[in-house]
Amino acid sequence: MRIKEIIYFIGLIVGITVITVQCTAQPQQGYQINIEVVGIQDTATIVGYHFGNQRLILDTARFVNNTIQISGTESLKKGIYFLYSPNFYYEFVVSDQFFDLKVDTKSGYKAMEVSGSLDNELFAHFQNRMGQIQKEQELISGQLSEVTPEDSLVIIDQLRGLGLTSELFRDSLISAHPKTYFASFLKIIEGVKTPDFKEVTDEAERRMIAFKYYKGHYFDVLDNADELMRTPVIHGFVMKYFDELVVRQADSVNIEIKNWLDRFDENPEAFRYWLMTLYKKYQESKIMGMDGVMVFLSDQYFLTDRVTFMTAEQKTEIEEEIKFIRPNLIGRLAPKMNLLDTAKRPYSLDLVNQKYLIYFFYDPDCGHCKKKTPILKDAYADLKKIGAEVVAVCTTTDMDKWKTFIKEQKLDWINLGDPLYKDNFRMEYNVRTTPQVYVLDQQRKIIAKKLDVEQLVDFLENYELFDQTLGEQ
Repeated sequence: MRIKEIIYFIGLIVGITVITVQCTAQPQQGYQINIEVVGIQDTATIVGYHFGNQRLILDTARFVNNTIQISGTESLKKGIYFLYSPNFYYEFVVSDQFFDLKVDTKSGYKAMEVSGSLDNELFAHFQNRMGQIQKEQELISGQLSEVTPEDSLVIIDQLRGLGLTSELFRDSLISAHPKTYFASFLKIIEGVKTPDFKEVTDEAERRMIAFKYYKGHYFDVLDNADELMRTPVIHGFVMKYFDELVVRQADSVNIEIKNWLDRFDENPEAFRYWLMTLYKKYQESKIMGMDGVMVFLSDQYFLTDRVTFMTAEQKTEIEEEIKFIRPNLIGRLAPKMNLLDTAKRPYSLDLVNQKYLIYFFYDPDCGHCKKKTPILKDAYADLKKIGAEVVAVCTTTDMDKWKTFIKEQKLDWINLGDPLYKDNFRMEYNVRTTPQVYVLDQQRKIIAKKLDVEQLVDFLENYELFDQTLGEQ
């Protein structure tokens, strides 16, 4: 089982976690929530809660005289909970442990009655007002396709005004009830507010200062990360930070992930959720070098005692997979290779003095290799002008196929192989599929990998430009 499959399997286990509760009322302790639903026809419904971007099951409950009683001997964790059946979906807030709600299936939150829960009163008020604003936005937006460009500016101003109305409404609820759980929920929706920094006259400098402020204060609005895990907004809030504010470089990502995971030392459920979520995010990333995050998370978490939800066999499989990734991380010295030329003579790559080396691993029987090799050959002259040399490494041990491929493709770059299968490059360069491309700088550090051959010229030209810019500073 490959590491991606292992992590996906574990993620499924997390996603289907079901918590069973004892439904016995204990007025003096635990919790008891009575919800009357006018107009409901179902006899049973699912009681669940949000957790990150998941909806998990708490229990099932039955209607008795249109009323559901949810009760247990231990307090419920704070969060946004819901009732679900094929014909009904309704969300409510759990912060108080003993309260009553009454809702009509036709009017929803408009006619909701609340007893014993300020958070649910605020939640209903919020849902009603935001529903009104949304309807106004939809009505106005629908006019955009029917008006002149001049009139569309008026409509856009109206939409901006409604956006401001929404913001002011949320602000008013937070200001009036700052200590409530619902206010903590709204703060995430609002996000951090950045000063305008009008005193800074230079526009570029002002934007930079604003960005630094926004990033530095991003999590200030998060009152309690543990308590807010059971809301539908926490996942998007956190992922926005990693998507938009974290430098897309493995070392920077690793620091940010550690800082975030450290918040959940006392919350194994949330720790597991974020570890799995962030691992999956960077495992699937198309950004070069993010495999460094996989190695970091494996070393710091998966392969340590901090992770207790994996079997020894699963950890061993991850450890074996990391052996293919660790040696060829971006920024590391490229592993040495002991290769032979087509005459089976040893060839020392230390003798190649070009500024850049491009390792092109291929298999003569690989259809994709047959398509990419001529493209790389066409780019070879331009690569040479930049100061690069191509080292084509055949992965097969069949000498005849190797020589035939070189002859048919008329390859005049450095052609090497391992026909005696004595070198470890297949693991150290993770050559389990072909073709594979690595780019090394003059110090023979890996500066790029897994590029398409079509990208090589542009990559090196941009790298040269960046290198020159740094040299001038």
